[in-house]
Amino acid sequence: MEKNWGREFPSAWMWSQALGGSNGSIQFLATSVKVSPLAPLLSLVGVRAPGIHWDFRLLEFKNMTHYLGKQTGTWNFVAQRGQRELRVNLTAPTDSFSERLLVPTPSGFTNATGVGAMESYIAQLSFVANEDDVEVLRASIPRAALEFGGQFGRP
Repeated sequence: MEKNWGREFPSAWMWSQALGGSNGSIQFLATSVKVSPLAPLLSLVGVRAPGIHWDFRLLEFKNMTHYLGKQTGTWNFVAQRGQRELRVNLTAPTDSFSERLLVPTPSGFTNATGVGAMESYIAQLSFVANEDDVEVLRASIPRAALEFGGQFGRP
């Protein structure tokens, strides 16, 4: 989306990426975007670990909450597909987030409140992966990336 120079950049988004486990054996990537203020939230998440190659997309999310406040930034959700369920919690202290980053818009780059993005690289990621109501993986990864942008980037 970014390569179109802001013509269709999301109005709000969250993004996280983490690498953990021994020798980077656990990989996590998640994003949720609103392409316009009236559009539904579109979400994707992928988890890779020994024996796990899971993807969830679009409407397979429930109980999603996000908050960027004066003391903490959090993003919590449950993704479910068939008998697979992923419970995710991301949190970072507000003072660990960057100043607003420039993002592309139709009228040029800006970091204005409600438009720019804020990132932390010391978020704490924890998740539990269940299949057929049996826990198959529990992980906690420090130093995850967590970004709130656009309308979600308001402290």
